[in-house]
Amino acid sequence: MHYDQQRAQQPPSGPPGAVRQRAPQTPAARAGTPPRAEGGQTPVLLPQGDRDDLTARLQQALNLFIAEPGKAVSEADRVHDEAVSRVTEILAEQRRALRAVWQNEKTGTPAEDTVPTEDLRRALRQYQEATEQLLRM
Repeated sequence: MHYDQQRAQQPPSGPPGAVRQRAPQTPAARAGTPPRAEGGQTPVLLPQGDRDDLTARLQQALNLFIAEPGKAVSEADRVHDEAVSRVTEILAEQRRALRAVWQNEKTGTPAEDTVPTEDLRRALRQYQEATEQLLRM
């Protein structure tokens, strides 16, 4: 049984008759769609093929649980570890690319005097988008 199905079957917490309040949500969150990045594209960390592979492997682990619970949990651990490693690699590469825009690659010091303001503005916007993407996880 999935987590959401279990939650749906549990009685609501709190005193009887209490109304549960939800935090305000953005229109996109209410509609069930992820926020859009500049240009209308949904930001993703992992390429679709990697996500599909990891999702399939996790589903296999879930399906294995009844027959072999220990093996299922071990496989889920491996899938999670691989997903974390892959995302970490991608984030490190994004960070290197962002830093290359505004830092002197040889010394690692800021190169504000030599980088055009427009390039710095773009770098700042990219940092904002990347950080917001992380915070949505």
